[in-house]
Amino acid sequence: MPPGPIANPGRAALAAVMRPDGSPYLYFVSKNDGTHQFSATLAEHEAAVVKYQRGGKPLSKGNP
Repeated sequence: MPPGPIANPGRAALAAVMRPDGSPYLYFVSKNDGTHQFSATLAEHEAAVVKYQRGGKPLSKGNP
């Protein structure tokens, strides 16, 4: 367990929120190999989810 409350942001996390690095990426998904795919748009993110998490099976409306 962490030394403080779970989900209690530290000073570095708060500073990062106040001064983001300017990256265009808003989304990420695990590739299940220890790396991640970063995406700038929701459409790119959803395509990455299909590719890396759903094994090519498309997302269906209403069912994740």
